[in-house]
Amino acid sequence: MAKSIGLIIMLGAVVIASLAGCMPIQAPAAPQSGQGIAGPPAAPPQPLSPVLTATETITATIMPTETPTATLPLTPTLTPPVTPEPPAATDTPAPTDTPTPSPTATSTPTPTEGPPPTPTSLPEAIFLRGHRSFTRGSDLFVVGEAGNGSGYPVYNVTVIATFFDDAGQLVGATEAPAFLPQTAPMQNNPFKLRLANAPANVAAYELSLRWDDLTLMGYERVTVLSEELDTEDGIEVRGELRNDGPAAIANVMAVVTFYTETSDVADVYAASVASTELDPGETTTYSLRIDAPDLAFESFFVQTQGVLGR
Repeated sequence: MAKSIGLIIMLGAVVIASLAGCMPIQAPAAPQSGQGIAGPPAAPPQPLSPVLTATETITATIMPTETPTATLPLTPTLTPPVTPEPPAATDTPAPTDTPTPSPTATSTPTPTEGPPPTPTSLPEAIFLRGHRSFTRGSDLFVVGEAGNGSGYPVYNVTVIATFFDDAGQLVGATEAPAFLPQTAPMQNNPFKLRLANAPANVAAYELSLRWDDLTLMGYERVTVLSEELDTEDGIEVRGELRNDGPAAIANVMAVVTFYTETSDVADVYAASVASTELDPGETTTYSLRIDAPDLAFESFFVQTQGVLGR
């Protein structure tokens, strides 16, 4: 900075001196007439040399240093804008490869058998489980079972049958209650309809059900202690019953249902009960004898029921 100031001062002095040399130099004026000035004769005029006239002597001292290089005018140095560097790229972690397990040589496992198939659930209502028809003499019979797929007992189930000919014309109708007054949940209650002197042109029939949801009576089963089958002289079923409940049971009844090889109802009968009123712990016998040489069955089932109290 000091070198620059000294250089400027020196250049200013040179400019002033140049300006002074360019100005005209006038000779001193001759003495006017009438003025008597005695003195030696004037010397011949000498050529004049330029005279520097300055009011102030400016001394510039240049330090003996390396010769500065000055550029006039001074050009300000601009600080170049800082170009922001792009942010360093963040390395995205490469996805971790899922290692592929090396196959291990093992013996082929034997599949474990699952549970057996779940039986088809029953409808949540009273329904016809199965039925069939047959004739004896001039009578037409329809036998079957009404099932209870609901979670509560129903009462007095009645089966209504209508019969039609080949043209779809109604030729007969009948109805009958199921054998047991109460049909408990998941229970199959057998029924048997009879169309006496049925027309010869019966070609088809339809069944419908009716029942009560409430009753004033209370019903209970009695325990079947034994059941025996004798087919030497006809068909006979007999056994023993017992009241295992805490209350007396009246109107005790026993019903025997015969089934075919395909578990369809072959026929159904009400058995005779020796004593229809049983106190708690009391026993009785039942028996059924039928003369039906055409009855073909594979198995039979005994159901019981009675009215609570007397």
